[in-house]
Amino acid sequence: MEKLFCIALVSGLVVAVFLGRGQAAFTAALSAADEAVTLSLGLIGACALWGGLARMAEGAGLSRALARWLRRPLGMLFPGTKPGDAGREAVATAMSANLLGLGNASTPLGIAAMKALGDSACPCDADTFWLISASALQVLPTTVIAMRQAAGAQNAADILPVCIIASLVSTLVAIVIRPRGGPCKR
Repeated sequence: MEKLFCIALVSGLVVAVFLGRGQAAFTAALSAADEAVTLSLGLIGACALWGGLARMAEGAGLSRALARWLRRPLGMLFPGTKPGDAGREAVATAMSANLLGLGNASTPLGIAAMKALGDSACPCDADTFWLISASALQVLPTTVIAMRQAAGAQNAADILPVCIIASLVSTLVAIVIRPRGGPCKR
């Protein structure tokens, strides 16, 4: 991928210089770099805010309560896991973080869930978890709201209903197309 990116960059610069637009290309690159730094700083603040709120919710037991609420539906989606085992608990915790829109914070939880599902009695469980995680199931899209805020949107959260609907549809599609069956050993 790095080679492809380098080829595209160098060929674009060569064409810009050949067409007499080298200065414009250089100015555009510097301007984009400046905007990227500004956006990154805004996202760092938002990630710190939501990460702190997530820690507070975890301390207050909200994450555990949400994970408990998810246990029964997860039993149907992950037949190789049993109530209380490490795989189901890891999946419940990762999905509760995803529901709250804590994408960056849920990544380590998702990795832990995939490792725990590697020991599952049903080989389809890890595939199902991957599909549902990739469908971006979330009630509060905090990263998207933070990016819109950093970009200067008047009302950064006005996309909330559309994001929730898109999230539900993509997750339902992931559940419908998930692999089923296989030699589950219970």
